[in-house]
Amino acid sequence: MDISFLNESYCEKTHYAIKKLIKDLDYISIADELKSDALEIIAMEYNYVVNQNRKWDLMTTRERHTWKKDFNEAFLKFIDLLETSPLPPDDFGFPIKDNNLMNMLYLMGLYESPESREKYWSDMQFFESKTELLNWTIVDTLKHYKINIEAGISKQYLSKPRDPHAKRALFIKLLSDQKFKNNHITIITRSVFNDELLDERTVRRLVKGGIDFSKL
Repeated sequence: MDISFLNESYCEKTHYAIKKLIKDLDYISIADELKSDALEIIAMEYNYVVNQNRKWDLMTTRERHTWKKDFNEAFLKFIDLLETSPLPPDDFGFPIKDNNLMNMLYLMGLYESPESREKYWSDMQFFESKTELLNWTIVDTLKHYKINIEAGISKQYLSKPRDPHAKRALFIKLLSDQKFKNNHITIITRSVFNDELLDERTVRRLVKGGIDFSKL
């Protein structure tokens, strides 16, 4: 089975799980029944699931709604504080300045080490003057961040995301969304999660939802 798609974009756990899966006799017995890109889909979903370790990932739907409300209120308050501060965003200008700006240019290959300290400071002033032409302030950066936050507020599939079996349940849900059959999901999940006790009945219940994962 071709797993040449596995590269550094996949974490070590995913590499291990997929290499183990293709040697699993139960998986080998169903491999011909799956789509040609099944392994890539399995790897993608498993990699996503095992990396769900952020505090956000562990929030329930209600907790996410509360966070969003608090965030929006704090965001508006913070913007107001910036606008009424001793140094308003428009006066401060482009938010990346000084050595941070020069380091960014250096890492991008747009600036080399100067001949002298005086030359460095002169170049810094020159580049800072150019950034002001962008008319981009810290408020613009924060608004851009907020737009990306709103785009990243995903649905919480699980009723108990902090449960010990939550990742297994999420993986099952994602494979079901990818149109894998329940018996195939059972075999795949048993292998990648090293869970020999998982049966198809449990998978069917998890796919339907409304299950207390802590009792499984």
